[in-house]
Amino acid sequence: MENSPKTTVNRRGPNFWLALILIAVGTLFLLDNLNVFDIGDFWEFWPVILIAVGLSKLTGSNFQDKSSASVLIGIGVLFLLLNLDILYWDEIWQFWPLILILIGVSIIFKHKTQSESDGSKHSENRVDVVAIFGGNSKKITSDHFEGGNITALFGGAKLDFGGAKLAEGENVLDVFSMFGGTEIRIPEDWNVQIKGVPIFGGFEDGRRNIPAEKKTKDRVLIIKGFVVFGGLELQDA
Repeated sequence: MENSPKTTVNRRGPNFWLALILIAVGTLFLLDNLNVFDIGDFWEFWPVILIAVGLSKLTGSNFQDKSSASVLIGIGVLFLLLNLDILYWDEIWQFWPLILILIGVSIIFKHKTQSESDGSKHSENRVDVVAIFGGNSKKITSDHFEGGNITALFGGAKLDFGGAKLAEGENVLDVFSMFGGTEIRIPEDWNVQIKGVPIFGGFEDGRRNIPAEKKTKDRVLIIKGFVVFGGLELQDA
């Protein structure tokens, strides 16, 4: 009996099209720098890159990663309108308090949704840390940690999981940091995955390199970080 040949499926997801956009834009600017091609006023449309990245994140996550994608799209649209002289900075500055309002509404909605979907879970196995205009440190000792939320706004949050153990399966820890920082200390045997996009900020993994075979296989901590003008740092517990 002959083996049927394997067929390959060409799946061109949102990242593929985003890559094409970045390649095209990079090529245009390179030709302009080399005086081969004059892009003229094309620079005014650079915010389209942010919009494309936001749309890519939104569709790539099946519309689950709405917060960071919305911010990227919003910033892109804002700068595009400014570059096209449809809006002006002096007009926008009057509405800066809306940023705080939107952040507050987002935090309340996210925590409300999380509590409704996880109503059957014990609170001692989850965290809900908020640091606004100050610091908040917490040591987690749960033997069945299932995830939670961390919000740092103009402040700093520190979590130490040195005395904790992960629950089986995937456990999600949502981190929102704006004009602040979050430090998380993690046991060396934890299997950790970091997902997120820093905007004018960064992620830093300062943990030691531990062989994969020494980490938990059936227990995973997924850290979803959304950082704006701030930082998210991982350290050994």
